[in-house]
Amino acid sequence: MRAGSSIEAPEILVGFAEAYAAIEAAWSLKEAGFRVSAFARAGAIAALRHVAGVRVYSVTPPEVDAARSMHDVRAIVRSINPAAYLPLDDAGVWVAQTLGIEDLRVAGPTGAAASYALDKELQIAAAADAGFLVPPTKLIRSLEDAHDAAYPIVIKPTRVIRVVSGRLVRPKGVVCADASELRTAAPLLETGAALARPVRTHG
Repeated sequence: MRAGSSIEAPEILVGFAEAYAAIEAAWSLKEAGFRVSAFARAGAIAALRHVAGVRVYSVTPPEVDAARSMHDVRAIVRSINPAAYLPLDDAGVWVAQTLGIEDLRVAGPTGAAASYALDKELQIAAAADAGFLVPPTKLIRSLEDAHDAAYPIVIKPTRVIRVVSGRLVRPKGVVCADASELRTAAPLLETGAALARPVRTHG
């Protein structure tokens, strides 16, 4: 059902505009009769800027200053008063978690659902509880926790994005062939807990 064709259609705010899903989401919303606005990292190349009829606002990149980025997004919300906010990627979900605007409708995961979306430890536990087969996975908080692992192993952060020293970061996983390579995971563990599991090998 298309949105009403009254004087002014409801406006949906989406973010971040650099997300792969941005253009398709904007087209779908416009086709349904909604007005679309988006926020993009200042200085970033976002193809959505070239979509006719979509207003794109620049915000401080959260990777530069997370608090300032949230301040900028809140200012946009106050200015346009959108009917809903649609997060388009992990950073967009983090925005929804962090905004703290109670009367803003979020067309995406909120509360516990958002926590699950951004936390691999919760995802794996839920999958195991539901009866799915999951690879043997160990929660580690220090390099010592992984010394008894069956190598090779891959170590990934539990949180897909984290705020570290006031900046949003996306820690990358590392593969360790043996215990001597564990030191490569030290920077990862400095930002929080991680998950270690064997690397699948064939042959």
